[in-house]
Amino acid sequence: MLSKRALVYILFYAFIVVLNTSCKTYNNISYFRDVPDSSDLLIKTAKSRSLLIEKGDILSVAILTLDPSANTIFSQQVSSSKGSFLNFADNSQGLTTLNTSSSPTYNVDQDGYIGIPLLGKFKALGISTDSLRNEIELKASQIYKSPIAVVRFANLRIGVLGEVNKPGVVLLTNERNTILDALTAAGDLSIYGKRENLILIRDSAGFTRMKRFSLSSKDLVSSDIFYLKQNDVIYVQPDKTKAAVLDQDKLRFYSLLTTGVTLLAALIYLFKR
Repeated sequence: MLSKRALVYILFYAFIVVLNTSCKTYNNISYFRDVPDSSDLLIKTAKSRSLLIEKGDILSVAILTLDPSANTIFSQQVSSSKGSFLNFADNSQGLTTLNTSSSPTYNVDQDGYIGIPLLGKFKALGISTDSLRNEIELKASQIYKSPIAVVRFANLRIGVLGEVNKPGVVLLTNERNTILDALTAAGDLSIYGKRENLILIRDSAGFTRMKRFSLSSKDLVSSDIFYLKQNDVIYVQPDKTKAAVLDQDKLRFYSLLTTGVTLLAALIYLFKR
C-alpha cells in the first residue's frame, strides 16, 4: 500500500504534467529560435534574381511617348482595334500621362510570344520584364518619338495552404517577394501550424520541386527558395495536436478539470481517514 504522502506526490506530479502539456504548443510558436536574445546578427541573405517570364504568364504592357501627335494617332488607331491597348490623357503642356491601372494584359502563348497591336509579336519566354521592356521600346522608337514602355507581371500569385489564418491565393505587387512576405499576406501561421516543417512547391523546367524548410532557423534567409517565383505554393502542415484533436482548448479544460477534481477528492479522502 502507498503511504498518504506518496499518493499526494503522485497526484501532484500528474497535475504538473497536464499543465506542461497544455503549454507545449505555446513554447513552440516563435520564429528564428536560433537567434540569441539581445543579439545583433548580420546574415548574408540569398541573392535576389530577376523573375523570368514563363509560358502562361500574364503581362501588363503599356507605352508612353512625349510626342503628343504620335500619341493622338496611336490612341486613335488603338481605339478602333479590338480592345484598348493604351490609356492616355493629354495635359495642357502637350505631355501625356499613363493610366497604369487600365493597362492591357497579354498572355504568353505556348510558343513564348505576346502580340501587341501596332507593334507585332515579341519573344517573352525566358527573359525578364526589363529585357522585354527594352525590346518593346526599341521597336516602338522606329515609329514614335521617345517611347517609354512599362512591363509588369499581372499574375504574381502565390498559393498559401494549410495552417495559416487566411489560406488561399496571395496577389503580390512587385517582383521581389520572400516567403515571409507571402506568409504575412496570408495572415501568418495559426497556432497549430508547424514552424519547423513547411513545404515549398515550385514548377521548374517541366518538374515540380518540393522542398521543406523551417521558420525556426535563421538559415531560411540564406536559402535559395527565400525569394519566391510566380505560382509558387507554400504548404503549412498542422502539428500533432491539431491532427489528433480539433478542439484543443476543450481538451485542455477537461484535462485540468479532471485532474483537479481527482486531486481534491484524493486529498479529502486521505485526510478524513
